[in-house]
Amino acid sequence: MSRDDPAPGEAGSAAAGEAARRLFLAFWPEGEVREALIRVAAEVAGRWGAERVPGADLHLTLQFLGKVAPGQERALRAACARLDFDGCKLELREVAFWPSSRTLCLLAAFAPDSALALVAALAAQSAALGLVPATHAWQPHVTLARVRNRARPQQSGVPMEEAPAPPAAWALAAPVRWRVHGFCLAESQPGGDPALPRYGILERWVARGAARGAN
Repeated sequence: MSRDDPAPGEAGSAAAGEAARRLFLAFWPEGEVREALIRVAAEVAGRWGAERVPGADLHLTLQFLGKVAPGQERALRAACARLDFDGCKLELREVAFWPSSRTLCLLAAFAPDSALALVAALAAQSAALGLVPATHAWQPHVTLARVRNRARPQQSGVPMEEAPAPPAAWALAAPVRWRVHGFCLAESQPGGDPALPRYGILERWVARGAARGAN
């Protein structure tokens, strides 16, 4: 992997002595792929009255790390720079509603072998640094929107009830095809709404031979 300079507006390197912060590793869309995801998110959110994820925050999580101390973060960055990742191709084609988190997500048709190998390597290096990687199977997805708990108004003495939820899943008319050329370390920070955190990219690692910013 080669290191890429943070884009304008990205957080850059962590200063020594900072407190632990909530970090995760992810694929981050750019260019036409991000624009396509923004369109899908707007359509899905509008259809169900959901709160869409801001375009700059759309991403596909590889490994959630939780709170990471500054020393662990420095070691993590060095380990990520040594990983061997040639990129992968994703095809995002199905929107799913996950009731437990009340999120609308765009799912990949399958997980490429190279992405699975990267996730496994990230989990191994996280464990070696004393971090606790997720134990559930990785399911590549982009969270598009969050559905609010809504209630129908009470009428004629009928008790209030929750508005209908979206269907479990449905396919897009045309899939979003994403050629991934690297991955990022990002920070999760509280947003104005507790249910909608905001994210900032700290560092990017570009796959071998990949052109920066290509999708």
